[in-house]
Amino acid sequence: MVDAAIRVIARDGISGLTHRSAASEAGVPLGLTTYYFSDKGELARSSLEYARGQYLARDAARIAELVDEFGIVTGLAHYVAELTGSGRGRLIQEYRVYLSALYVPALRDAVTWPEDRVFDGRTDPRSAAAFHVIIEGVLLRAVMLDIAVSVEEVEALLRPHCSDDSSRG
Repeated sequence: MVDAAIRVIARDGISGLTHRSAASEAGVPLGLTTYYFSDKGELARSSLEYARGQYLARDAARIAELVDEFGIVTGLAHYVAELTGSGRGRLIQEYRVYLSALYVPALRDAVTWPEDRVFDGRTDPRSAAAFHVIIEGVLLRAVMLDIAVSVEEVEALLRPHCSDDSSRG
């Protein structure tokens, strides 16, 4: 049910999410959604929190693979290049979900990423904070301008903010 709700939010925004739209998207009776979720707010919050957990787990695993293979800067650059290239559709869907939640202040915390978990001790806190800001900026710009970025472009942005360029995870 929450997967269906996320698809509705990605397509129609938070305002398009209703018990009826989620049930229709999931192909289940309307009563099933109202049984498990007392109102639209609970359905939206549960769906956003679930999606955030799924995205975080998937992204953390992929980042770990790439950082283990290439080191922190080049690994993150590969991750960003993947998202803006072959992962573009997924990236756009995730931004639609996140940005639609910004219009509902009560839901903002449901889409906030716990920054310290993504890098999980792979770099110092100062570098991790810089990486988050740079990566989010590059990803948002890539979505807005409909461009893919190269590994080299991202490396050039990240490298000055890495306290240990020799880090390989």
